[in-house]
Amino acid sequence: MKICLDQKNAKTFLKIIDGLSEDSPSKKIENSDVFMPLSVELVRKSKDFIHVSLCHYRKINGDLVQDPEILFHVSKGCELLNLKTNKMEEHTFITPMWMQVGGHYFQEAVVIKDDGNFDKFYPEILNSQLEFANMWINNIKSQQGL
Repeated sequence: MKICLDQKNAKTFLKIIDGLSEDSPSKKIENSDVFMPLSVELVRKSKDFIHVSLCHYRKINGDLVQDPEILFHVSKGCELLNLKTNKMEEHTFITPMWMQVGGHYFQEAVVIKDDGNFDKFYPEILNSQLEFANMWINNIKSQQGL
């Protein structure tokens, strides 16, 4: 079972969040007149991990609603075996924590304790959100020219 973004989309995700800091915790990526802009927000930062929200907004009856919003847990130092070289490599671990759409849908895939460690996760929800997140980030890359 996969528990984090695939490597191609993880690289795109890191490009998306590049430049976020406590001094500059949010940005809007708007490189297209055709596609919805992407709002990016640093929600939480610790020495071991960050939480980042990616969100498209649209108006419904004059109100801005998420369409969708995903909160991601990001931590460095995850070692994975490269099957081509048979060597361990350090990777950035990126996984969805929850997703919401338009205020009508909210699903939590991962619960993180205050110290950044996983408390519990829901495999079926996580799998579904990872599948969507990989597709969405790939679409964002092509739509925004990243």
